[in-house]
Amino acid sequence: MSRRIRKKNSSPEIKQVSNFCFYLYLIFTCSFFLHFTARIPALGALRPDLIMVIILIFSLFTQQEKLKGKASDPCARALNIFLFYFVFSLPFVEWPGSVLADNIQTFVKALVFFYFTIFIIDSKKRLKQMVFVFVS
Repeated sequence: MSRRIRKKNSSPEIKQVSNFCFYLYLIFTCSFFLHFTARIPALGALRPDLIMVIILIFSLFTQQEKLKGKASDPCARALNIFLFYFVFSLPFVEWPGSVLADNIQTFVKALVFFYFTIFIIDSKKRLKQMVFVFVS
């Protein structure tokens, strides 16, 4: 006689990225908005913001199974289409001199914040902590 074990009907578990990524993202946000690199010249030479971004990107690539489906939001899809259009049309257009040269860093920073936020902030608790850090 065999017994059947019934599985409980539970909602699908949300896979969160590691706490390391989350807290490093909070540190990056604080460092970026408080301009630590501009206030401490020796720290600016080390480029800690860039190092944190590289570590976060590498860490997120190692956790790809947890990121599936997070970029399917309509806003993320629209931004992905815009980025594809931007990269595809780049060789065929003549940009006004100051727009691309002066504002590309701001655009890249906005992309970094957008994608890190949709990939890392994945629970109400993390959202509350992020909003607290951002507003503070």
